[in-house]
Amino acid sequence: MKSFILVLAIVAAATPAVAGPCTQRLADLEKTIGARNEGGGPAIEGNPAVSGSTGSGAAAPATQRRDMDLMAALNEAKGLDRAGMEDECQKRAADIAASLPPGSR
Repeated sequence: MKSFILVLAIVAAATPAVAGPCTQRLADLEKTIGARNEGGGPAIEGNPAVSGSTGSGAAAPATQRRDMDLMAALNEAKGLDRAGMEDECQKRAADIAASLPPGSR
């Protein structure tokens, strides 16, 4: 019985009780970036020959590359969030959001 209580205590300590504001912001950004790759985001404006955009809403190769970079930055921000570095996490999340095209933030 004591070992069961000890296991519960360890699990409870390892699981965050409440997600902080940065956790939610990162989740929202992840959804936005994921939707763009599935064609749910706004079309990239500009010359399709230059930007690689077809205007159909589907992610073009250049957009996919940028989104992969954004996801890498998002994973770094998640690490900051897990480490309890709220200010740094929020700054990274703001940088990621600023990198998204208008209308997808």
